[in-house]
Amino acid sequence: MGTRSRVKLNSHVEVTAGSYTTLSGTSMAAPYVSGCIALYMQATGQRAPAVVLRAIMNSAMPILAPNRKALDSPTRQGSGLIQIHDAIHSTTNVEPYKIALNDTENFVRTATLSIENTSNKTKTYRLSHLPAAAVSGYDLARSAVPVAQPNYQSVSGLVSFEQAQIVLQAGETGNLQTTFGQPASGIPHLIYGGYIVVNEGDNNENRSIYVPYYGALGNQRELPIFDRKQGYPYIGTRMGRAVIHQRSWYKNNGNIPVYNFRAGDVLYLYTRMGSPSAIAKLQLVQNDTTVGDLPHGTDHWVSRNDHGSDSSDYVYEWRGRFILRSGSNWSIRSVSNGTFRLRALALKIFGDPQKQDDWDVWYSHQFVVIG
Repeated sequence: MGTRSRVKLNSHVEVTAGSYTTLSGTSMAAPYVSGCIALYMQATGQRAPAVVLRAIMNSAMPILAPNRKALDSPTRQGSGLIQIHDAIHSTTNVEPYKIALNDTENFVRTATLSIENTSNKTKTYRLSHLPAAAVSGYDLARSAVPVAQPNYQSVSGLVSFEQAQIVLQAGETGNLQTTFGQPASGIPHLIYGGYIVVNEGDNNENRSIYVPYYGALGNQRELPIFDRKQGYPYIGTRMGRAVIHQRSWYKNNGNIPVYNFRAGDVLYLYTRMGSPSAIAKLQLVQNDTTVGDLPHGTDHWVSRNDHGSDSSDYVYEWRGRFILRSGSNWSIRSVSNGTFRLRALALKIFGDPQKQDDWDVWYSHQFVVIG
């Protein structure tokens, strides 16, 4: 799980008849963030990416969720909206600038906050907890893909501090241990979070640094990768129809689709990922024996799909070639005539590639190659 500072920039665009419209999105936010980074680098002389990122994260300000009842989830807004003036003039550094608690199975119970006073005077820092809205994002009875509109929940985790206040001299760094507890909720795979607030108030200033934390209930490894509830993966036609519903593909072989790759046939494999995967593979199988890997069929850090028209699924076009491996050597071969299946594998979240049970595995129906 990851987080980043969120920018929602309403960009004014001139349109016809001298009027204007507003747009919001990464295409508008990216140049804004780039400009903020340039201002910070020019003003401070800092160039190290880690230093710049910490400064921007430390100075961001979280905002309310759409329901206006609590702060928005850190998994959606990160540290909050960028405050580049505060980033430039800040005299406090806090590490880490984000805390991932993982899921229940891999729960991280404690974290050590390091607070550095870079000013030339003594400062008193006070710590507090500001919970954010939790998010219920799955309807696994219908689909492995998270719902388009997640449901906000009034549930929060528990946070306690080794000490709620620390005094640091000019240039001094202090460490404080923070302990977390998961919320009491029966909602499966609930995503929760909040902010550790480091207030550096004194007689001259009173500003806060927000450190986002976030975690998930349950065991993320149990989340399905392939969206079987929606019929994925499946072998389909060029137009996306499953070939099991296209009787013309069966020809003279009863209930088994037939392909002649030498004649230009293409097998289309459609997949839909409900969760991201560190490794995904496509393989050719005959009689439960792996024949080889499909060309360009192995990928790393594969993103999940969503409900958008351009990202609802992946399609792989197979033209009858496979990779034959022998030790460190490999070669591209054409499939021979016979009856085969395809196998799709995706490593589960937190999965170990060496453990068979940590893979989500799917086998296609049989098909016949005649050329």
